Amino acid sequence: MDKLLGNRLKEFREEFGYSINELANLLNISSDLIIKIEEGEVDLTYDQLHELANIYHVSISDLIDTNKKIDDILSKRNDDVIIEEEVKFKAPRDKKVHFGKESFYKFYNKKKKQRLISSLVLSISLLLTFIIYLVLGLILNKNNLGFFVFWPIFFIGFLPSSIYDCYIYKDIRRFNIVFLVISIYLIIGLYGTYTNTFNGWSPSWVIFLIIPIFYIITNLIDKLIKLSKIK
Repeated sequence: MDKLLGNRLKEFREEFGYSINELANLLNISSDLIIKIEEGEVDLTYDQLHELANIYHVSISDLIDTNKKIDDILSKRNDDVIIEEEVKFKAPRDKKVHFGKESFYKFYNKKKKQRLISSLVLSISLLLTFIIYLVLGLILNKNNLGFFVFWPIFFIGFLPSSIYDCYIYKDIRRFNIVFLVISIYLIIGLYGTYTNTFNGWSPSWVIFLIIPIFYIITNLIDKLIKLSKIK
């Protein structure tokens, strides 16, 4: 199995809110094997692929087609989903399996609720950011210093929703470190330029190094967590 398909299967698992151990139990395989499948190191058997389609309530073709967006697949599904064997697999063509809706609706509703909360968090955080921006602009109103310098805090307004995503998916890599770094860089640069006290643009660019460092560290942590689960 290639890495691209492994990543897609991981996205499906996270979309439905399954942990590695939970999915392993449903498939009656080890957590180690789930990790290797998602890393693209191990091929799925046809039965395992069929069972995954059962769990996610999608067709096998939708499950493995990396050109299709998962959100589009879930939004276009009918209530009665039939999982069909595909031509790519050496399996009986006339075999069709009906799956119940209970499992699908449980996780679909859970995902819908999570998205609603994420949207609510984003809306509230942007509203609070706007209020803070107005307060700073009014307090630091000398030559409109506050309004000119602190508009980049609107980037920070997107951070709470990314923190919520980190919690939901148990993945710190979903934190929007890019927006945080950009906002800090712009505020430093704008303040230095507006007050004419220092050159904030030239030296402060080094904070962009935080971004690759962040992903290097978090990817390392993710691998260590996976290794600990294998043991």
